[in-house]
Order: sequence, then structure tokens, then C-alpha cells
Amino acid sequence: MRNAIRVLVVLLLFPFGCSSDPYQSFLGLWEGPSQFSRDGSLYIPVIEIRKNGETYLVNLDVLHGNMKSHVLSKHDGQLSIDGLVQVGLGTGMDYRRALAVAVAGDVSVQIALGADKNTLFIGDELYKRTTPKRLEKIRALMKKEAEEQAKKNALCERILKEFLDKGEMIRQRKDIDRSKQGELLIALDKEYFGLAKIEGCQRYFLK
Repeated sequence: MRNAIRVLVVLLLFPFGCSSDPYQSFLGLWEGPSQFSRDGSLYIPVIEIRKNGETYLVNLDVLHGNMKSHVLSKHDGQLSIDGLVQVGLGTGMDYRRALAVAVAGDVSVQIALGADKNTLFIGDELYKRTTPKRLEKIRALMKKEAEEQAKKNALCERILKEFLDKGEMIRQRKDIDRSKQGELLIALDKEYFGLAKIEGCQRYFLK
């Protein structure tokens, strides 16, 4: 009798073990490689893969509270994001702007799970499994970086304005000839390009 009960328990449990969803390991928060946007600010992409019924969804912009999710396709143990224009995934462009381009397209971005189930490959970019606690730390870090970048941007804008204003003043002078104007402008360029280099504002002078 006892053996019969054991056999029955095994038979009842066995189907559930075999029918486990192979895509369950994709679920959770994933942190991507640090990037810098065009304005020089730091961006650490974090995505979330979740399940709604039998449908797998991905949120590509968890950090900014964007609730828009994209449906994922399942195929041979991998997931894919269909219908995105693949701009910025692994190109070093502005990640936020690139991932916001969720328009109809022919590009299918593959998502593959690493053997350790703690790494994820999205296209050619490596993501690592992360936690809600780490997510909050990233948010705090990015807020601080954004504040510092805003201060730096204001400084660079001021330096550039001074440079342009002084250059215009030299060009408007009537008491010196063109040769002298040229000398003063060259000296001004040297002074402010040197200052821009020290303050990390070179890109402002290359616009």
C-alpha cells in the first residue's frame, strides 16, 4: 500500500517538473553597461522582464519610471524584441533616445540568457542580474551625476558666451587694423580653448 502511494505521488509530481517554463529565468531586473549620453551625463540602463499570463514583456526604461512594455517573442530558449529600430544598442549613442524609438521596424533584437542565468545578452551588450535595492542606488547616483553635469554645462555655456562676446568686441573695434584684430583673436582662441580643455568644455567649442 505504501509503495503504491509513493508511486502515485511520483506520477503526480513528475509532469509538473517537466512542464516548467524554460523562460522563467529571464524574469527580473537587469543592469547594462554604463554609458554617456551626448550631453556628457552618465546613464546606466536597467531593464525589467516580467510575465503577464503567458506573455513575456520587457520594460526598457525602468530608471525613468517609463511603464511602457514591449511584448517579447519566444523561440528556442531565447527571447526577442520585435519591431524596434536598433539605434544605440551597442553603438554608444544616447541610450534613452535610442530606446524611445519604438516604431514599427524589421529589426529583431535577440535576448539570450547566459549559462550562469545571471547574465543576459541583448544584441551584443552584456547585462547582469540586479536587485530593486541596486536600482535605487543607480537612481541616486544618476541624480547626483545629472546635478553635477548641469553645473558643468552652465559653466561651459558661460565660458563659451564670454569667448563669443569678446571675439565680437574685437571684431567691432575701429581703432585697430585687421592685422591687430587677427593677433587679438588668435590670442583669444588660445586663452579660451586652453580654459575649455581645463574645464572639460572642448565639445562646446566644436559646435
